[in-house]
Amino acid sequence: MANIKGLWLHAASMALALGTASAACAQRIVLDNATIVDTRSGKLTAHRAVVVEGSRIASIAEAGKVKAAPGDRLIDARGKFIVPGYNDMHAHPLNPGDTVNQLQMMLAMGITGFRQMSGSPELLAARKAGTLMPKLAPTLLVTPGSLLVGPNAATPEMAAAEVHRQKAQGADFIKAISLPPAVLFAAHAAAKADGLTVTGHLLPLVDPREAAEHGMDGIEHLGPGDALLLGCSSQESALRAAIVPPRPVVAPPEAPKTGAGTPPPGVPGAIGLANPLAFTPLPAILAYARVLDSYDAGKCGALADTLAARGIWQTPTLIRVRTMELGDDPAYVNSPELRYVIGSDRAVWHAAGERYTSVMTEPARAVLSRLFTVQLALTKLFYDHHVPMMAGDDTGGAGWVVPGYGLHQEFDLLAQAGLPPLAILQMTTLNPARYLHREASMGTVETGKTADLLLLDADPLASAANLHRISGLIHDGRYFTATDLAGLRQKVADREQ
Repeated sequence: MANIKGLWLHAASMALALGTASAACAQRIVLDNATIVDTRSGKLTAHRAVVVEGSRIASIAEAGKVKAAPGDRLIDARGKFIVPGYNDMHAHPLNPGDTVNQLQMMLAMGITGFRQMSGSPELLAARKAGTLMPKLAPTLLVTPGSLLVGPNAATPEMAAAEVHRQKAQGADFIKAISLPPAVLFAAHAAAKADGLTVTGHLLPLVDPREAAEHGMDGIEHLGPGDALLLGCSSQESALRAAIVPPRPVVAPPEAPKTGAGTPPPGVPGAIGLANPLAFTPLPAILAYARVLDSYDAGKCGALADTLAARGIWQTPTLIRVRTMELGDDPAYVNSPELRYVIGSDRAVWHAAGERYTSVMTEPARAVLSRLFTVQLALTKLFYDHHVPMMAGDDTGGAGWVVPGYGLHQEFDLLAQAGLPPLAILQMTTLNPARYLHREASMGTVETGKTADLLLLDADPLASAANLHRISGLIHDGRYFTATDLAGLRQKVADREQ
């Protein structure tokens, strides 16, 4: 964590270097004559003045009725729409590496809060000591401890012990990675006893209905792979029976610390994490065709109803899924946003893309293209069946996902899947508040709530594309104009080059 501590000083100096009046902390900030977007109902309330004092919304009144006092920052918000700040609910910016720049890019793209999806004892200790987060950054909402993976969860007993250990270290939840049923369910039981929840990846061996019955709190990346889609297959029983269980993991004397994840055996760490599919045996990829060929929409609807009834949250991370399954799309390597990514990460992403190109056959590409199309449809089906969902992009843990921009790409893919604009806005504002049981402090624009706010140039309910049109941001008592946010992005780009 020394890297994070050292970069904190750099972040503090960056905050001073902004030096603009708009980024300076004011006595009060008044956003006058704006339209408030109700993220619960979609109702628009025009001609309102939102008064921010410190980090809270102090009051909301009719436009023109708030008398500005000396030192107040009065913002003419005529024609603007106020929404809560965006939350990235699957992110890894606190992994060892380019921490400060990633956090600043997220903030510069309207992200005011995030769920860290991998941790460590050192990260938890730094948070407890108050030395983890730089000032100029989104709010860390929750974080797990070390990922619950084979080396520290080789048996049910080991998994339970690791859960109890992470509870003592201060973890907010447990992140499980592809554990066999007995081990995963033991982790669920231990987490429930400790007042924690378990979210993460499912192996195809694990029936998602059983995971729901045992208390799985959430499923990431739509499985990943075919872990959820198997539950939509008309041949589910036969396909599950044909799955070869993974060999038991022999744990070392001391479980290793984990960062973004643990790659499969034989996979180069960073490159394998950037795109695991580039190292997946072709027969395993081609086997997805049997699941896709037997897709049963009615059965999938029944699965969705079960997940909805149990409140099993989904964070699809469609941008992460796409960058894996369409791993050498020229749009990635030619993206101008790569200037915001540190050179070592760009090199890893390029290596993963080259590996994908070299090993992927045309039949495998065709299967993966079909898989992504079905996953878009699965996301819409989940929405139609009221499965609770949140927006996330896997930034910091995925190849070709640029911090900040990745969440906006997620918005576009959710729209491509057929979700309406209000649902997409809810997935990054209201739903995270509900998931975290923090509706009293976040998720809507109301008096008394945390003043993490965005001003948008156009109605976000008319088109999800308008979620990109940020003209101002309030976070931690500061107001940033669009020019300030662009300047922050440019400073990141200058440092990364």
